Amino acid sequence: MCVAAPSQGRSVERQVQDHALHVPSLDLSHFLLLFLDPTVLSLSEDGCLVAAMLIHYLVLSSVTWMLIEGLHLLMVVTCTFASQAHHLPTYWLVGYGSSAVVVATTALVAYGTSPDAWQSQTAYGDLHNGAFCWLSTENGFIWAFTGPLVFVIVFNTVSLIAILCSAAGLQANRQKSLPQKIK
Repeated sequence: MCVAAPSQGRSVERQVQDHALHVPSLDLSHFLLLFLDPTVLSLSEDGCLVAAMLIHYLVLSSVTWMLIEGLHLLMVVTCTFASQAHHLPTYWLVGYGSSAVVVATTALVAYGTSPDAWQSQTAYGDLHNGAFCWLSTENGFIWAFTGPLVFVIVFNTVSLIAILCSAAGLQANRQKSLPQKIK
């Protein structure tokens, strides 16, 4: 599929740049995964909260970029004559913006359900119970990550099936003679 890219007027270097848009969030999230265990750096409760929110945002951004890559690949295979260059700002907005909305919504719901301010929020790890600096499983806040992850896996699986069906159709068409192709 990468071999066909230069014929679409895009250099291979540009494709690599577009493909690597999620790498900074993925790299930073892997670094921050060290903070999941609050005893690694003796994080305070507020430090654990900030680390958990950053990890949630960055890992969710990486998952969202996997969705965008699946969508982009599906569009490249199925939309033959459509220009892909104008989608980059939308990709950035969805890739990083939707993750920010999910994390902000999770934090606001946690804040809204806490009776006495932010310190008693229950969305992110509770250090008093020896939990990790991550989403809490007690009140269902883990679904703020698991839900989008399941959606991306299902969407990319369906996209892969559609891409394989399209490729199979192209292969079958290639084996036909010219009069059969015209029909």
